[in-house]
Amino acid sequence: MDGGGIRGAFSSAVLASIEAQFGVHLLDHFDLITGTSTGGIIALALAAGLPASEIREFYRTQGPKIFAPLRGPRRSLRLLSSVVRPKHSQAPLRESLQAVFGDRTMGSLGTRVVIPTFNANSGEIRLFKTPHHLRLTRDHTRSLVEVALATSAAPYFLPGLTTAEGERFIDGGVWANNPIAVGVIEAIGYLGVPAPSIRVLSVGTTCEPFHVDANVVRRGVLGLVLGAARGQSVGLFMASQMAGAHAMAKVLLGREDAILRLDQAVARGRFAMDRADDIEELVGLAEHVATHAAPAVRELFLAAPGAFPFKGPSSA
Repeated sequence: MDGGGIRGAFSSAVLASIEAQFGVHLLDHFDLITGTSTGGIIALALAAGLPASEIREFYRTQGPKIFAPLRGPRRSLRLLSSVVRPKHSQAPLRESLQAVFGDRTMGSLGTRVVIPTFNANSGEIRLFKTPHHLRLTRDHTRSLVEVALATSAAPYFLPGLTTAEGERFIDGGVWANNPIAVGVIEAIGYLGVPAPSIRVLSVGTTCEPFHVDANVVRRGVLGLVLGAARGQSVGLFMASQMAGAHAMAKVLLGREDAILRLDQAVARGRFAMDRADDIEELVGLAEHVATHAAPAVRELFLAAPGAFPFKGPSSA
């Protein structure tokens, strides 16, 4: 499940449409779920047992609160200040997540989950995981709210998360906005699944043609700073690493047809990461994508044996 801010409405609606078409709960058909940023929230919600339709409604009802639009002079001032501080407060997101997850922890989930983030203290990547392997004992008491906030703290849009222990996390999208390679490596390396047996459903948040403006290239660091104020630098990092992750996963699996990618190409700049007014159009596009993908989804995932559950410390 890719990152993409409010465009997670697209991802959740794709899944909701698939569940409605086939009368299934997708949680019953997948052994491992990975998600980054907004995709991490969706992954955690699926693993917590929420139907995809409820997750879609989360974006419809909570999206306008989390990414409240700025009007008039406040908008101009916030755009100027967004170079040095995030555009939005973390408080509405935390409140919305608390209403969904309550006090549940990673150890309470019965589906294997991997959520990428980045540790700003150590400068290292960090993966929050359910205890789906004997070696995975670090995260089972970690709250779902905290994990969701850690993976979705997108620079420029939302502030980083500082935990009670002093850990500082920023959005996993800085290195794994498309977590497909993370999931494939987890399946092969930790779970010991042979690569030829793996099938991947990869869900995007819409994609667009991307190029870097000549001014950004010519101006070096200044160009990146100015690009950040317009969201261009964020797009650069997201687009480049998403393409790289997909290519790596394809190599690891050894075949292109093991991956079903559900996404929708759109005009450049059509959807912002924080514009709640786009939600209904995103949902409409998602339903179109899901309808056309239905035969492939049924063949690759729903016709196969159901998911093999595990029992973690808190799910026994």
